[in-house]
Amino acid sequence: MFSFEYEDWKMVCSQIGLQKRGRKSMYLQWYPFTRLSTKEKDTLVSEDFFNHYIKSGLFLHYSENWLVTNNYIMKGDGNFRNASLVSPIMYLVALTIGKSISKKHESRRPPSVDAFHAGNYAENRLYYKKDYDVFFKTLNDLSQSFSYFIKTDVKDFFPNIDMNALFDNINIRFAETGVQIAQKDLLVYKELLSCLGQGAFPLIENCAVSSYLATVVYLENPDIKLHSYISDKEPHVTGFSMVRYVDDLYILFNSDLPEEMITPMVNRIVNTYSSELKKLNLSLNRGKTAWKSTSDISEELKKSLYDEYVNGKEFNIIDFVDRDLLIKFLENIKVSMLDYSMDTGKYLELINNKSRHIEK
Repeated sequence: MFSFEYEDWKMVCSQIGLQKRGRKSMYLQWYPFTRLSTKEKDTLVSEDFFNHYIKSGLFLHYSENWLVTNNYIMKGDGNFRNASLVSPIMYLVALTIGKSISKKHESRRPPSVDAFHAGNYAENRLYYKKDYDVFFKTLNDLSQSFSYFIKTDVKDFFPNIDMNALFDNINIRFAETGVQIAQKDLLVYKELLSCLGQGAFPLIENCAVSSYLATVVYLENPDIKLHSYISDKEPHVTGFSMVRYVDDLYILFNSDLPEEMITPMVNRIVNTYSSELKKLNLSLNRGKTAWKSTSDISEELKKSLYDEYVNGKEFNIIDFVDRDLLIKFLENIKVSMLDYSMDTGKYLELINNKSRHIEK
C-alpha cells in the first residue's frame, strides 16, 4: 500500500532509538520509546516488521494507532501552540513520510537564502537543538559582513498552512524536476498527515516532518520571490543574505543610503514579503517585524543556551558557566515561576544579570 523504502523507516527508528533516555523522557511524544525493551526495538527496526506491518498498511487497522489528542507546546514568548500528540507508530510513519518527500524534493532557493528547521533530513537528524544552534551561529557569522537586518515573523503560522496548497507545491516541484511519484501516494500522505493534525496541518512535538514541510516546502516561493525583488528592484541594497528558521526570517543587508533614509526601503521589502505571504493565506506579524543594526543580533543569541558542538568539539554548558552560577540562575527561575512573575521580560532580565556576572 505504501511506497516507503525500508532504509527510510530504518533510519527513522534508529535515530529515535539513539536519542538519550533523558532527552526522550522530557517529551510526551518521545516518552513511549523509553519503555521499549531491546527485543522490541530490534523488532521495530526489522525489515520483516516493516514489510508486514508498515508497508502493507496493516498498522492502519489497529484503532490504538489512530488515537490523537491535544498537546500544548510552549513558544519562546511563553505562549502555547496547540499541537497533536499521536501514537508512536503514527509518529514514526509521519517522520518516514517526511524523509520520503525530502529525498525527492529539490529546493530552488538561491545560495544566499538559508532555511533551517527543526531537524535535518539530509543529515538524518530528527531533533531541533543542533539546527537551531547552527541557525544562530549562521546569523552571528553573517552579522560581521552586513550593517543591518530585518527580522520578520508570520502570524499564527502553523494553523494557517493550507494542506492542499502545500501538496500542490510538492506535486508541481516533482513534475518540474521529473520525479516519478504516484498521485495516490501523495494523496495518502496528505490525508494521513491531515488526520494526525485533526483536519489541519499537523504540528507534532519533535516531529521533523512538520517543520520540514512548513519551512523548506511551503515557504519556498515567498523566499524566492522576495530574493528576486530585492535583487532586481532595490538598487540601494548593496548586498544581502536571507536566513530563515521556520517562520522567522532575517534579511541581513548593506545599503549606500544614509541611515535616516533606510526605513522607506525596508517598508517596501516588508510589504513585498507580506504580499507573497498573502498568496498562501499567511499574514505578517507587524508587531514583531523591525529593522536594526546587526550589532543587536547578539541580544538574540542570549535567549538560548544549548549543549552543542563548538569549533568541532563537544562542550557542555557548565564548561562555559560556573556550576554555582548556573544553579543560582535555575533557582531564580523556579522562584519566579512559583510567584507567577515569570514572563519573557523577567527571563531576559535573569539572563542579563548572569551575563554580567560572567563578564566580571
